[in-house]
Amino acid sequence: MKGTTCCPRYRASIDCLIKVAAFNLIGNTVPAYWISRCIINDPVVYKRYTDQVPDIIAKYGAKVLARGGHFQIMEGPEVFKRFVVIEFPTFASAVECFQSDAYKAAASHRRNGGGIVENVIVEGVEIPS
Repeated sequence: MKGTTCCPRYRASIDCLIKVAAFNLIGNTVPAYWISRCIINDPVVYKRYTDQVPDIIAKYGAKVLARGGHFQIMEGPEVFKRFVVIEFPTFASAVECFQSDAYKAAASHRRNGGGIVENVIVEGVEIPS
C-alpha cells in the first residue's frame, strides 16, 4: 500500500480509509515536492509574493531545492521562464502550506497580475536502505 492507494475491494470504503490512515501514521514519511513553473508579468508585484514565501514554507518544514537559475527546456513548449522546486517533509504538509491563509495572502500578489504559475505537488518515493 502506497500513500492513498488500497486494494480495489476496499476502495472508497471505511476499511480502506482506516488502513490508509494507519499506514500513513506508522511510517509513510516520504517527502513531497512542490514544483512550480512560472511566468513573471510584473516583477515588482511578483516580488511582493516571493518576499513572503520563504517564511511561510519554513513553518511547514520545507526547503527550496531550486528557484530561478539556469535551466534548459529538454522537451515541450517553452512557455514558462522560471522554475521552482521545494521539498516538504510530507505530502500533507505541502498541501497544508499551499492551502494556508498566509500562502493564499502572499499568492494574491501574483494572482492579481504579478505572474502566472502552474503548481503541482508530487509525492516522493521511498528509497530502500
